[in-house]
Amino acid sequence: TAYGGTRAYSFDGVDDGVACGDILDSAIWTTGNAFTLTGWVQVINSALSADGATLLTKYMDTGGANDRQFLNRVSNNGSGMKANFGYAVNNQTTYRFWQGSTTLSTGTWYHIVWIYNGPTATNANSQCFVNGVEETVSSFFSMGTDNVAMNDYSAELSFGKAIKGTLQNYIYKGRADDLRVFPR
Repeated sequence: TAYGGTRAYSFDGVDDGVACGDILDSAIWTTGNAFTLTGWVQVINSALSADGATLLTKYMDTGGANDRQFLNRVSNNGSGMKANFGYAVNNQTTYRFWQGSTTLSTGTWYHIVWIYNGPTATNANSQCFVNGVEETVSSFFSMGTDNVAMNDYSAELSFGKAIKGTLQNYIYKGRADDLRVFPR
């Protein structure tokens, strides 16, 4: 839903989302998996779980089928509402999830940037900026082998929720504007 004169999207936390199809394949997967996710967000619902709410994703759990690539969301992992980013590779045997250090408040607009630098020999391959300030990034979930490239699966690029056909997950309640993905 377009929101007022700002032209931001407003997501109701029930079923709103934008599906863009299985795109970005040649843009990201041929650049060594390095890419940047950016956008303005205003979270309305502070009662988020650790699963959180999707801002921009190409990640969907379809009950056993591996369609997980990356997930940019806001969630609460026990230390307050924070921006986080994660990905899965190797047929779901490798996962990495990081979170920024700023505790986000409901009703406040934030400009969030995640930079994924591709596979590295350590967990230090992700950077986060909130309102132009680089965050201290911490890993809150990690499993499997480091230095593994992200795979190209068939999940749709989507905003506001993870979408795969009629399935939906990680639904966001809030507003978002100027969401973008850049290969690096």
